[in-house]
Amino acid sequence: MTGDGRMRGMAAGWSGALVAGLMLTACAETGARPTGAALAARVAPAPAPSCADLNFPIYFQIASDQLTSEARQVIADSAARVRGCRLGAVDVIGLADARSTARRALALSERRAVVVADTMKAAGLPAPNFQLEARGKEGARGRRGVLGFNHRVDVTIHVAGAG
Repeated sequence: MTGDGRMRGMAAGWSGALVAGLMLTACAETGARPTGAALAARVAPAPAPSCADLNFPIYFQIASDQLTSEARQVIADSAARVRGCRLGAVDVIGLADARSTARRALALSERRAVVVADTMKAAGLPAPNFQLEARGKEGARGRRGVLGFNHRVDVTIHVAGAG
């Protein structure tokens, strides 16, 4: 066996001994063998809330106000990060591309902002703190008149400190 192989063998032995020790400790405390989830809960405590302002975009398909599964996950993760914090305002700014009329873009950006705010409320953020704004296709034109991709909602969660 080479030196590298011995190191891998020792590492495997140490990790196996650590897991076995944790399982024995859990058995001694409860009298039962822990399941994988119970063992993981003992080893990895829940992360502390991140009590700092949080900014993130939520992207939509073009001309849609329906959240994707990825967008729902971003919202859920963001809500979890600030759970346990004192929250200030939650700014939700809906945007739309410059592809449609100003009136249609404004209506779409408003629907997007409402969908995101409702999903954030359902994830546990306090409802009175939301400040919604719809900007339509404002700012959707980039340099040299090129269409900008504003099919999103920009969210800022203002955190006042630890709860």
